[in-house]
Amino acid sequence: MSRYLIILSVILSLLAISCSTIRQIRPLDPGQSAVNVSVGGPITKVGSIFIPLPILSLGYNYGLPYNLDIEAGFGVTQAVYKVTHVDAGINWRPLMPSGWIPGAIVTPKVQLMTNFNPASLRLYPELALTGWWQPSKHFLPYLGIENWFIFASERPDGNPQPHHWLFSPYVGITACNGPWQFQLEARSYAPNLNHVEAGSPENIGIGDYAVLGVILGVGYQFGMKK
Repeated sequence: MSRYLIILSVILSLLAISCSTIRQIRPLDPGQSAVNVSVGGPITKVGSIFIPLPILSLGYNYGLPYNLDIEAGFGVTQAVYKVTHVDAGINWRPLMPSGWIPGAIVTPKVQLMTNFNPASLRLYPELALTGWWQPSKHFLPYLGIENWFIFASERPDGNPQPHHWLFSPYVGITACNGPWQFQLEARSYAPNLNHVEAGSPENIGIGDYAVLGVILGVGYQFGMKK
């Protein structure tokens, strides 16, 4: 357990990009809403096997006109370790997919992390860009990149913050069945960072860089037209 806690704290405080809320690829009509739960994260060695860390998150989306929806998320696992991690943002779809031409989702949002010590409060602006396809009404493959911007000069652990831009490429697929949606996403956390030097040598990366991860999610959409 102590090893698990150390690994988790390293990922949360050094990489700071472990929120795993399901990505809302399927558009929501105005007034529709969706709730979701997701689990997963960076793949690390626990005992003699490699598994994704079971980082549990809850999310909510609400549809607005003009291909917009607002979203919010809450990190359950972080709360267990007395760290509040919430996020809020907007998904804007300026382009809808047409055949092999992908649609686009632009997602500006803000991540907030704190343990209720005033010095621990951190706000991280984020911008995610996603391309997605809809080869059928049941399957929506996608890929994109998530960017975090860190303005604080110190990390939450009090050490200097050497990196002020972190990014995570991702690829995934959403499978839809009526109001239900199921999601599988693979991502590379912070490929611009040396995860061995950052203190997490037992994570799976690309050489000494990046941390590879897997996220599973399930969601339910309310207000769908029959």
